Amino acid sequence: MVCPGAGGSCCSPRCPRSDRRSSDPCSPLDTRSSRTVSPRQRVCRTVIGTSAGGALVQLLSAPIALLADTASYLASAWQLSRINPTEPPAATRAKGDLLAGFRYLIRSRILRNYYSAVTTLNLFNFAFQAIFILYAKTQLGLSPGLLGAVLGSGAIGSVLGSVLTGRIVRQIGIGRATLLGLFAFPAPLVLVPLAHGPILLAATCLFLAEFGSGFGVMVLDIAGGSLTASLIPDTLRSRVAGASRLCNYGIRPIGALAGGWLGAMIGLRPTLWIATLGALLGLAWVLPSRILVRTITLKPSLGEAQPDRTP
Repeated sequence: MVCPGAGGSCCSPRCPRSDRRSSDPCSPLDTRSSRTVSPRQRVCRTVIGTSAGGALVQLLSAPIALLADTASYLASAWQLSRINPTEPPAATRAKGDLLAGFRYLIRSRILRNYYSAVTTLNLFNFAFQAIFILYAKTQLGLSPGLLGAVLGSGAIGSVLGSVLTGRIVRQIGIGRATLLGLFAFPAPLVLVPLAHGPILLAATCLFLAEFGSGFGVMVLDIAGGSLTASLIPDTLRSRVAGASRLCNYGIRPIGALAGGWLGAMIGLRPTLWIATLGALLGLAWVLPSRILVRTITLKPSLGEAQPDRTP
């Protein structure tokens, strides 16, 4: 499934990122190209992985698919063991380091509102993910192979999103592109609780939902990630990342547990409606003040949006 890392987006969510970027607040687009590489690699793997997983389950059985998945992790571990990176020097520890990231997030109006929006989105999105496959299998009757194709469509949408995000940012600005991602990521998923009828019709709804959501999550991941990278100095990058991930990742199991509990209490389809519409509430953090639209364009000004860069 498509999983945000929104906020880090959505990063999404999503793999941790350790690449160093410029801390120049006036050139957020300088970081876009470096942020695009990792999402493109990830979604290309997902296109193959999700579809292959469904095919393996369909042809050979679920245990064989899990064994193949385990073997892929072992192969990844072997590849990582061959890497000998040159680590940058560690920052000198000082009093208050533990809370420096939280203080920086709270002082920055853009970062505070952006991460609040992403955290809200992830809360409801993980409630959605907790029951999506069960819903597709038991209520819509999708086979493992067809379900794998549906999930693969999300990865294809992500590939397209990673390719087009740069053009979108240049056309409408990085702030508006981030807003677009906050909407385009969860909005297509309303097609999932709408799906019904013959399997082909239901699968088409899921295909379009996953494809559109995959496109949106890449716009959010790349544009939002470049936005945040441009506002955080190198000296505080790891601390701010830790603070944001504590909220962004910490909310995910809560959302998943809530989704499973609601699914058992009120049913899968009503829970999916709550999850898909609730994810759009993340926009409430940024739309009323129009903060992203007013303060971040291709060349943002400093002022209120740019917090003090001292811890």
